[in-house]
Amino acid sequence: MKKLLAIVMAVMMLMGVALAENAKTPVVYDNNLTLNMVFPADYEVSIEDNGMYKLIRMTKENAPELTLLICPDDEYADLERLNDMEEADQEAFTLSLMEDYHDANVTWLKTEFDTDVVLLNENSATIDYAELVTLYHGYLIDLQIVALDDKAVTEDDIAVAMKVLSDMDFVYTGK
Repeated sequence: MKKLLAIVMAVMMLMGVALAENAKTPVVYDNNLTLNMVFPADYEVSIEDNGMYKLIRMTKENAPELTLLICPDDEYADLERLNDMEEADQEAFTLSLMEDYHDANVTWLKTEFDTDVVLLNENSATIDYAELVTLYHGYLIDLQIVALDDKAVTEDDIAVAMKVLSDMDFVYTGK
């Protein structure tokens, strides 16, 4: 009986550790929006609030820096998600994102929960910067991936960033 109790307690402790690793951290943008996030393993996280926008930096040695930028965008305030845009509006949105690029490569992706995400990067052999952009209730959600030390952004780096977006729970309490 003592062995059974010890085994049950050990399993419960392991489950607690597993749940703790996947625990979501709430990041409050304002009274209307909270993001419940799971940060990538072994990344250090810092959060900056610059009034109009919030920056969440995720850094790890020998890995690209991930920076999540959250800010309101009045032009899209009536949309729940990027998925809700008409095709012509999606094209216009994509073109507006491409303005900061010399020769952008654009790919539309979906998170695990079917949320549309625009992947942008420079159309070159070595990509040192990429970003994943989506919208939620008029908030621009922009996850930037910056390779460091002359390294390139890889498919694995993009997968890590997409996992951050897929694991994110949006809690919208606004109108």
